[in-house]
Amino acid sequence: MDVKVVEQENWSRMVEVLVPQDELQPEFEKGYRKYQKKVKIQGFRPGRAPLAIIKQMYGPRIEIEVIEDIIPRIITDAWKQENLKIVSPPKVDDLDYQPGSDLRITFTVDVEPEIQIEKIEGFRFDRKVYEVEDEDVEQALQTLREEHAVWENIDEPATEENFVLLDLQELDESGLPIVGRKFENELFALKNQQGEVTELGRQVIGARAGETRVVVLTPSPRPGSDEPVQPVKFEATIKEVRRKNLPELDDEFAKDLGDYDSLEELKKALREQIQRRVQQDLDRELERQIIDEIIKNNPFEVPKSMVDTYLDNFVQQIKQSAQDQN
Repeated sequence: MDVKVVEQENWSRMVEVLVPQDELQPEFEKGYRKYQKKVKIQGFRPGRAPLAIIKQMYGPRIEIEVIEDIIPRIITDAWKQENLKIVSPPKVDDLDYQPGSDLRITFTVDVEPEIQIEKIEGFRFDRKVYEVEDEDVEQALQTLREEHAVWENIDEPATEENFVLLDLQELDESGLPIVGRKFENELFALKNQQGEVTELGRQVIGARAGETRVVVLTPSPRPGSDEPVQPVKFEATIKEVRRKNLPELDDEFAKDLGDYDSLEELKKALREQIQRRVQQDLDRELERQIIDEIIKNNPFEVPKSMVDTYLDNFVQQIKQSAQDQN
């Protein structure tokens, strides 16, 4: 296969491909044999007609079908052979083939722009260095306590410190259950992270396991929607009231978490982890600032097809994200 690349304006490249008849012939032979297995010719059993007769009767038709099948592969092989970094789907401009002759294809692609970086010196940036606060370590310790908490079912009225395991059956305006709108084994905290009693908590505090109450809950607004949300009525069956028991912050807790001999060793390790993680984030932000500054001082254009491809992919990601949320 002979390939010739012709540079056009900007990032456009015209690629001329010539595939000799002798390179096409093996593909044609495969097409003849494939056709031989399925064609029915009078006087021969199915699949037993001689290849010579197949070629005589259907040769040109088979060759055209084979050409249509192998064009995408030929085009891909051509731009890869020439090490083109394409950013747009190939567009076939011309295709010339007559039975018994060579195959000629001309297609156009856009390639990655060659960016010339001329100014990379003289910039000034401030690197932030994070200093871990005691509060950071305390928050990390609290997170570890939450992760290693022990749940206990209690036979007591629910308080704001507890959690409840519920079955929620949505009700219509008349108070009748809506088929298909039952949510089972949902676990809820009765106060939020700010220490405030939740909307549900205000309606079930004091209830015991086995009790049923009618509650009204306000759904969260749909992302990007300005439509007001309407409260929804549910029949809530309290299946369990749970207490979350947090482990004590002591040396034994540290030992249970891993290779730490004391709580102080655990705090030291957490301080180092926080320092490393936050510093990595700050350094990544600095890297983005450097890249932005280099781009600003070295402007360049990109193919429209490259921008279109990026936008198409971005839109698809947004659509997929919306579908996942629904």
